[in-house]
Amino acid sequence: MKILQVDLIGSFRITKEVLKLMMKKKSGVIINITSTPAISGHICGSPYSIAKAGLISLTKHIALEYGRYNIRSYSVALGDVYTDTMR
Repeated sequence: MKILQVDLIGSFRITKEVLKLMMKKKSGVIINITSTPAISGHICGSPYSIAKAGLISLTKHIALEYGRYNIRSYSVALGDVYTDTMR
């Protein structure tokens, strides 16, 4: 469950602190790095998929609640890039 602590809870905590500064400035951008298993699922590694799906939800929440402070929020869902090392 360390993945949940780092990927989801860690991102939530740092976002909470950064939002305080952004609200004072009335501007800012938060970018969360997610992954395609958060969208399509995966056959293994459920804590990872859950953490990344949570980040997508966090991103949506930030956009809706903090948009009035001119704070934007984005998620980038990275997928696999097949190279020779992945074979």
